Amino acid sequence: MEFDKRTIQMKRIFKFSVADFLFGLLLPEDYDIKKELVPLLPFYIEDTNTDFLFIIDCEDRAKTPRESEQKLLEESENDMGHICLMSDDNHFSVSFCQTPGGKEHLLCWDKMYTHIRAYLHWEDPYASRVLLSMVRVIFSQVILAENAVALHASAVQLDGYAFLFMGRSGTGKSTHADLWRAHFPDCELINDDNPILKIEKEQVWIYGSPWSGKRHCYRNVKYPVKGIVRLRQSPQNLFCEKNGVDAFLQLLPGASVIKQDKERYNALCGTLVRISTLVSVGVMECLPNQEAAQICMDNLNK
Repeated sequence: MEFDKRTIQMKRIFKFSVADFLFGLLLPEDYDIKKELVPLLPFYIEDTNTDFLFIIDCEDRAKTPRESEQKLLEESENDMGHICLMSDDNHFSVSFCQTPGGKEHLLCWDKMYTHIRAYLHWEDPYASRVLLSMVRVIFSQVILAENAVALHASAVQLDGYAFLFMGRSGTGKSTHADLWRAHFPDCELINDDNPILKIEKEQVWIYGSPWSGKRHCYRNVKYPVKGIVRLRQSPQNLFCEKNGVDAFLQLLPGASVIKQDKERYNALCGTLVRISTLVSVGVMECLPNQEAAQICMDNLNK
């Protein structure tokens, strides 16, 4: 990926590697990543000869060019704030606003992901948080073409293998992860919100990421995945194994993808089908107790 040399001279490329995918942020030379981008620090690298998967060129919001007419595709409230996804024939854009009436930041990219621009209000106290969300959006989309996916889940490792807990917000993913850590010796948290799954030589691996929800668990680690379970609150503890299409359908709702990007969405579906055949997948109706953790662990370890 090439950029105008005059632009690079005014800025500095900060390099990061997440799930062995290298990307760069083109930021002002005096930008303090140690203060502003703490979650990314474990993934920071100094030197590399590897090509960038993508580079985000970060500009002041005042430099936003005149915007073409774009169609609103989605509008939502989530952990990234108030989000509006828009597109025209050749581009996508996402606006981010952290508080009602607050500053609106803008992320724009072409549908080939070769020119990506982030327009930020640097004076906004939420600017760094928004930038991390922007990186998350682009990263989760670009890796879909690389046999990888960002999955909304809490993940732990036990005896050298990773186990993932999925479910709607408030289902108890973090609580279930805590039960494993409390009752199984040496069980550790890998990530509590958005780990990365990647297929390498017919083995599914999990990688830690800079996006871990409310828990500051930004671990640059890698483990083979043994099992994935979707949690459902229930007055009983019951595990149900899923296979084939049913297994795929348990994974799909937790995947980070812009559905309107058909090429990336199709790539995601292919990756999830492969993942669902390579690791154990199940649904766990459960209470927040030790028995639930034991039943889940026993079944995923079969």
